[in-house]
Amino acid sequence: MRHLEATAALLAAEHPDRDCFRNPDYLPWLYEENPAGPAIQESVDRRGVPVSHFALLPQRWARGHEVVSFCVGVNGVTRAGSGEAHFLALLRRGIREMGRRGVVAGFGVTNASSTAMTLTRTGIGNVGPLPVVVRPALPGGWGGTTFEVTPEWLAGAEFAELVRSIPPASDGGWSQVWSLETLRWRLANPSASYRVHVSDEAAAVTTRMVHQHVPVTVVLKLFARRAHTSRGAGAVLVARACRADRSPAAVYVGFNDRVPFRGLAVPRRLLPSPLNLLLFGADRASAAVGEEIQGLPQDEVTLRCFELLDFDAL
Repeated sequence: MRHLEATAALLAAEHPDRDCFRNPDYLPWLYEENPAGPAIQESVDRRGVPVSHFALLPQRWARGHEVVSFCVGVNGVTRAGSGEAHFLALLRRGIREMGRRGVVAGFGVTNASSTAMTLTRTGIGNVGPLPVVVRPALPGGWGGTTFEVTPEWLAGAEFAELVRSIPPASDGGWSQVWSLETLRWRLANPSASYRVHVSDEAAAVTTRMVHQHVPVTVVLKLFARRAHTSRGAGAVLVARACRADRSPAAVYVGFNDRVPFRGLAVPRRLLPSPLNLLLFGADRASAAVGEEIQGLPQDEVTLRCFELLDFDAL
């Protein structure tokens, strides 16, 4: 636990805008309680104090009936003035351990500066910028139900029934497996509060943020509850979420082939810190670390769905 406390102190110092790192329960939850397995943690210490850190979280992803282990890179940080070499060394160490654990591919979400450094020094593939879409609050959304996410609700029958209604992954691309245990763990984030909005066709996980004194609904995840949903399935849930938050608009980051989020795409030049999705299959990972890693080749790592709930953004 002392190691996690020191890691949290480094993360809080270098990312003062993220309150989660000041919550003593956050890193134990993120690194140790994940149903898919404990995090791969790599750090560089100086005199017993960490100056650089990187972690990989195991996840289960599916393509049709094929289920495999992926990893998502999180919390890459280096103390100001320590140089980028530490982070790259930790990334390579983490990828090697990923291969030893039987993980077949991985991904990460980075800002512009981290993207350039990672691509240049490792050769990991760049999928491109994550789309950011805004939808103004519109009338509607009167059907369905909204649930406040609490420990009692996560342990109850309504939540279990909702998870059972999510159809299995489709063929042609990868999407994360949201089992009852995994979704219950993800929504138990001790540094966040969530609502879940449910209709007959779909469900949405949202949170409320305040930007320049204005409330904003952030759509973290859209779940289909049928194999095929109507064009307006997401819009109904977004209207309901905005009304619950008393917000003038909703923001969505990512893509979803089953429940598209329709709205106004935000130009990249207007984003304060655009996010890029990086993928590394086994062939790219092998080249990055200089040793053979078994798994999926880069051209087979095609994602059908990737949203904020799929990594540690909120």
